[in-house]
Amino acid sequence: MKKAVIIFLFVLLTASCSSAPPKEQPFTVDPRSPRFSIGSIQTQFDRTLGFGIKTVEVEAEYSPLEDAVCLIFKQDFYTHYQFWSADGREAFINALEQYKEDYARRNLVKGNRRTKDAYGAAEGYLAWSFSKNNAKGRSRPNIELGYYFKDNSPFFGSTQRAAPNELELTKKEIKTSSLHVMYFTIAQAESLAALFSREYLQNAAPPEGGAAAVNADEYW
Repeated sequence: MKKAVIIFLFVLLTASCSSAPPKEQPFTVDPRSPRFSIGSIQTQFDRTLGFGIKTVEVEAEYSPLEDAVCLIFKQDFYTHYQFWSADGREAFINALEQYKEDYARRNLVKGNRRTKDAYGAAEGYLAWSFSKNNAKGRSRPNIELGYYFKDNSPFFGSTQRAAPNELELTKKEIKTSSLHVMYFTIAQAESLAALFSREYLQNAAPPEGGAAAVNADEYW
């Protein structure tokens, strides 16, 4: 009888373990994967020196193997490669819709620092470099979605938080990635949401001959 009970408990435990959902893997990208241009958008960044914000052109590329969109921008003398997963892109689109509703209803709160993540956050992946053949780092920053007031005007914002540098070659020298905020007008955010849409990416086509592989030495 005791032996039968033990066998029953073992079978029950085995069944419960096998039916448990697999652990969700963190979002990661191999920056050397083939990718191709899908356009560009404009956004604003804080000025490095002085006050106010500046408008910057941001290139967008798509990595089909990882279903990741890469936003490429230069800040603090480094080129940053900010990757967005499918879940992250959906979070951005949903956050923008909430922001537009709050904007239309005049529900935006001025002077409250907590608005930077009012609409949640997305899991990002980041690589950055100073120049070709000069890899500097990679990290997994959270990207908070919310809004800011700059020069008395509201902007939808994506805030790339600082995160530990995971690149073995440089992580002793450079501990973390930098914090950067993208400030969007509604029109600018809608332009990025359009690039993030599943329909747009499904119809986007690589250049003739397929997606070009990226030079691994560029930032890896």
